[in-house]
Amino acid sequence: MKFAAVVITYFPGDDFLDNIATYLNHIDRLYIADNSDPSFSFPEQLSNNPKITILADGVNRGIAVRLNQVMEMAANEGYDWMLTMDQDSSFNAEQLQQYLVNIRNFKQQETVAMFGVETGKTPESPSAAFEPSRLLITSGSMVNLHLSKQTGGFDERLFIDGVDHAYCFQAGRLGFETVRFTGIYLNHNLGTRHTVRSLKSLQQTSRALHPPFRLYYMFRNFQYLSKIYEADFPEEFALLKKDLYNRIKNHLLYGSGKMRTLKALLKARKDFREGSMGKQSVR
Repeated sequence: MKFAAVVITYFPGDDFLDNIATYLNHIDRLYIADNSDPSFSFPEQLSNNPKITILADGVNRGIAVRLNQVMEMAANEGYDWMLTMDQDSSFNAEQLQQYLVNIRNFKQQETVAMFGVETGKTPESPSAAFEPSRLLITSGSMVNLHLSKQTGGFDERLFIDGVDHAYCFQAGRLGFETVRFTGIYLNHNLGTRHTVRSLKSLQQTSRALHPPFRLYYMFRNFQYLSKIYEADFPEEFALLKKDLYNRIKNHLLYGSGKMRTLKALLKARKDFREGSMGKQSVR
């Protein structure tokens, strides 16, 4: 069984090399798909590494396009599974080793379109515990390359946000499984954590806040996915709606640029209704 990995980059920070090091030695090939505009200059230790392929053209093409590019390339080069990573995500070595063992030993793995991992509560120790889930996230997931053509790939109309969930929903419609290993943990954060004073308790607390352009894509793409898939997956969409509205609420209560956020949300609703998908200018 051959494992490839792809990390989607956008002007990666200083911790990028350390994050890659947590999984590079455990996979057979790493593709770095860069969305930096203009192109990012990668260190020679990456560009000269024969195990690494860098795809960069100085254009931000979005997450879905880059994933599809690498998925097709890795499948054609004979890899079986593709680990998808964010530039700021990392694995503990013991967790990743168990993850790969779990996949190798999983019964009827040929019917699983994607495996995912836990990003919330840290398990006491790595294990093979799992559960069905249609809400896997891109980072830390493992895509079955033998099913990639049948699933139709990642939805490029989304650009960013919801790309992972759309893949899971489409796989489910086609009769394929998507599975989360609850005993495997990924170091990952969605949004920048900010220390704020709770308006309810007046105590210091932490909130994940997103800039207006991210809330734009979250809100627009949720409406798009809801129209297509909510009838088939009502429980999942109830959870997604609750999470989305909580993120919007946090930004309006504790974030800056509230008028910009409101304008972005109104534009998201308008663009969805008019069918304006893909990359959009959000100010």
